[in-house]
Amino acid sequence: MKRIIKNLVYDTATARFVGEHTQGSPGVTSVVTERMYCKKTGEYFLHISITGETYTHQELAPIPYVMAREWISQTQSDAVFENE
Repeated sequence: MKRIIKNLVYDTATARFVGEHTQGSPGVTSVVTERMYCKKTGEYFLHISITGETYTHQELAPIPYVMAREWISQTQSDAVFENE
């Protein structure tokens, strides 16, 4: 997925995948999946996918480094946290 946000390009195809976190489970009203990526310039962003029974919504959201570290520490293994 590729988007231009405030004149900056965010592209999941060219950024480095950091990790994934899913909330909810199939059969519930909606499932939220967050995938974090890091651009070559060091900027982090989330690819957020919200899937319900009759819809899917996707967006890209740039996040500051401090928030990225917090997300990683709360949702990923210690090894992933240490590598970031």
